Amino acid sequence: MYIAYQGADRAYAYVKESKRINGKVESKGTYLGKVADKELGVFYTPERGFFTYDVATGQYGNPPDAFLHPVEADHGNMCMNFGGIFFLNAFLHRTGMMELIDSLPCPSKDSLRALVLFYILSPFASSYAESWFHAGFAKMLYPGARLASQRISEILEAIGCPDSVRAYQKRHAAWVLGRLAPDTSILVDSTALENSIDMALACPGVHKGKVEFCRRFLGVVQQGSGMPLFFKSVSGNTLDLATLQNALDTAEAMDIKVSSCIIDAGYNDLYNFDLFYDHNNSCITQYITRNRSNNKEYKQEIESILD
Repeated sequence: MYIAYQGADRAYAYVKESKRINGKVESKGTYLGKVADKELGVFYTPERGFFTYDVATGQYGNPPDAFLHPVEADHGNMCMNFGGIFFLNAFLHRTGMMELIDSLPCPSKDSLRALVLFYILSPFASSYAESWFHAGFAKMLYPGARLASQRISEILEAIGCPDSVRAYQKRHAAWVLGRLAPDTSILVDSTALENSIDMALACPGVHKGKVEFCRRFLGVVQQGSGMPLFFKSVSGNTLDLATLQNALDTAEAMDIKVSSCIIDAGYNDLYNFDLFYDHNNSCITQYITRNRSNNKEYKQEIESILD
């Protein structure tokens, strides 16, 4: 296998394989694309964008950092979406959040940054990301971004593995506590996500009398700033009261020393209350919860003091 260059100025590349058949050498080739940078081995097709190709493995890759993306032609004055993109980009840089985003394991920082802006500012599906990008100021901020559907899939695969998510959330929590406020008072809540979605963490559960594949979202928020500290996905149609220890254990693993906790009535359970006390029945973590509406002792107490 080798790469052959053809056309005027050898501007087109082919992957070729030569074999000797009956004493004659025959070559078969597959079109690779236009040559963007021969020295760095970068090629281009409209479907794939700029890419590299490894002859030994047959794998496609992203252009190296040394590759300079071509600057688009100057079309003079243009009408483009500006304000929201400019403001959000400036906000992410000034708060230091863009540094957190850059820490994610994505080879193309331009693509990752532009994708973050798209997801926050646009209500459209990912298939429209490329059109959104070329119609707005984002393409001038991050000219190296490539938001074709296959590129987005590669980005999400790179940053979405469990190890990457856990490492990022730990950095994010440290940023919130170190830069915004050291407050370790938290609010914990969970909610069901859409059922019957084909994903690894979805498990069979019963919802409204029907067996469905379920998944639950668990969120932990800093009380003072309202900023999320971390989130988790919990398999199955898990009740609120069964997720509190999961949240507290995760906070401890992320070096968050919880000082107080606000929980909803769904967590109101004697087992959960034990989590806030030590073996000597001394409260080590302050907590506030709303009582369950069907608590008989609560109703009797209210009736006894109504007067």
